[in-house]
Amino acid sequence: MSKKLQLTFLLIFGILGYARTQNNVNVPIPTQAQLDWQNAELVAVFHYDLHVFLGFTGSTFYETPNIDKLAASGLVFTDAYAPSPICSPSRAAIMTGKYPARLNLTDYIPGNRHYGPHKNQKLASHPFKLQLDLEEYTIAEAFKDAGYTTFFAGKWHIGEEEKYYPEYQGFDINKGGNKTGHPAGGFFAPYQNPQLEDGKEGEYLTDRLTDETILFLKCPISLNIYSFPCSFCFLYRLFPRGRKRLTSLF
Repeated sequence: MSKKLQLTFLLIFGILGYARTQNNVNVPIPTQAQLDWQNAELVAVFHYDLHVFLGFTGSTFYETPNIDKLAASGLVFTDAYAPSPICSPSRAAIMTGKYPARLNLTDYIPGNRHYGPHKNQKLASHPFKLQLDLEEYTIAEAFKDAGYTTFFAGKWHIGEEEKYYPEYQGFDINKGGNKTGHPAGGFFAPYQNPQLEDGKEGEYLTDRLTDETILFLKCPISLNIYSFPCSFCFLYRLFPRGRKRLTSLF
């Protein structure tokens, strides 16, 4: 893959070993030579519950030709443990390499303590932080320290206040990341998202975030400096054959 290395989300856990700990013992920050890897640009794509819904993982219904090509030309890791079954804690863990309990961020933000207790809720949620603290050393900050330009697109959801958004956690560019756990205006423009300028009415959010990521990879700043785009996107498109199959079920 010459000088561009594209990785799916599981490889990021190996990199997260460079995160600093809370007990004032610092793990050495990787040198430029350690992260150079043939001048690689790293693209991290995080996705939810796609295991059996991709062509290369065996789906005979959904068609994902572009992701299949990415898998065929890169590395595929098939087994891992999620740090949490809920979005905000798992995202904070990915950003820092720490278990959610160490971050005291153990529920989605703002969590059941804010909205609940729900009718069928059996256990009370322990008090937890409503943000990933700025004192935490993120993977984006590690890449910046190694000379990378960093870019974020999509769902953030690990900070209620703007001061905890991606651009304050190590990302040079933020497209769409804020406190919301789902698209405030839906999946089509207008998005009602202060961190993402509206496109033409009816523009599809996934396409827009993809285009923004590709534009970043092609722009002069990311060509001159190694880049680390990190996308928390909704990656879904039903292709014609799959649409025909879906129609046949009803």
